[in-house]
Amino acid sequence: MLRPLLISLLFFSMQAYPKKMDCIKQGKLRYIKNHKTKTIYKDYCIHHADYEIISLSCIIEKKCDALSAYKHMEKLKPIGTVGSPTHKKCYFLGGNARLVEYFSEGKWSQVGICMFKDSSFITTENSIK
Repeated sequence: MLRPLLISLLFFSMQAYPKKMDCIKQGKLRYIKNHKTKTIYKDYCIHHADYEIISLSCIIEKKCDALSAYKHMEKLKPIGTVGSPTHKKCYFLGGNARLVEYFSEGKWSQVGICMFKDSSFITTENSIK
């Protein structure tokens, strides 16, 4: 009887207190390219109020290709019925969609990003909210 109550309390307390944004200099991002794992080092922030992951330059300068493109993503109509709608929108706006993992709190977490020519990037999932 007590165990379900404790589990419920833990669940709702986690929902009430979202993770604090954390910015990481030269953080690890890894992805698969040509059947090999590639690791790159980028400055980024995780657990932002609006984005799971966003490049640090977008937070500091408030002007980057990723944020500029994101403003237009909401206006796009659905593009086809096959494949990921968020990745299609990313490509349509001039970005390169990529599934990456970032290292935080001792573990790897997976997320889709849309990377732009100025090296800025943003979570692809935010584009269809």
